[in-house]
Amino acid sequence: MITDYYQKKPTDDPGAVTPVSITALATVVAGSQVTITWTTSKATSSQVQYGVSPPDGWQDNVTAETDTNPTVTSHTVIITGLVTGKNYWFRVRSRYSGGKDGMGNSVMDGYVFSAYGTFTT
Repeated sequence: MITDYYQKKPTDDPGAVTPVSITALATVVAGSQVTITWTTSKATSSQVQYGVSPPDGWQDNVTAETDTNPTVTSHTVIITGLVTGKNYWFRVRSRYSGGKDGMGNSVMDGYVFSAYGTFTT
């Protein structure tokens, strides 16, 4: 269950890239695993940071960045091996590299857009 989430926009130059919106953020817990899904308004990569205590503990657990070539708008990340009966915090991360910076140059590393939430196993 998502109890709360919000979207973070890029801080480098918010006017340089059209923000990628993250919607339909959802979790499905089954025992010691969770499936996290979300949708983005532009094709991006998929990654999740998670842990039992924000903000320090969750950054220790990071899934591999997937959907990098090609990028996607529908994202699914499955995390296994979780401890049952625990409350977890997570952050979905979607990297968009199709924009341009303030000078009109292509953005190579891309901007990372994220949304936060919690779930209980």
